[in-house]
Amino acid sequence: MDFERFSIGPREWDLTSTAVRARTTGAVTANDYTKFCELYGYDVTTWSGYGVLAGARELRMVSYAARHAVHHPRVAP
Repeated sequence: MDFERFSIGPREWDLTSTAVRARTTGAVTANDYTKFCELYGYDVTTWSGYGVLAGARELRMVSYAARHAVHHPRVAP
């Protein structure tokens, strides 16, 4: 099991991961994200703190990629 995006605490932290995958990376389609929100009953992107948590997630993603680019030059671009 992969608990990388799991936490105990405010639901917004968990939900932000999925929202970033939809809005920033495109790994989740807009249609799938809309369905997800409908089934869950909440869209974290409407929350006033979404930008802060999304920024933290995006920084984490960039840091991860940069660290791996050093050892795997083909992923650098």
